[in-house]
Amino acid sequence: MTPLLLGVDGGNTKTIAIVLTGEGAVLGTGRAGCGDIHNARGPEAAVAEITGAVRAALAESGPC
Repeated sequence: MTPLLLGVDGGNTKTIAIVLTGEGAVLGTGRAGCGDIHNARGPEAAVAEITGAVRAALAESGPC
């Protein structure tokens, strides 16, 4: 079983998520809107954007 890594950058203008192998090969990426809890419509909205980016990255990475 290969270890996978998930990186997330929840920023003010966009949120990016990436799924990588332990060796650094990119398996999937996802992008969504504002993931900054201080500038989104509220904390729930920021978490929804982060969740969307992560789900997209996981979906693109396929079965692992």
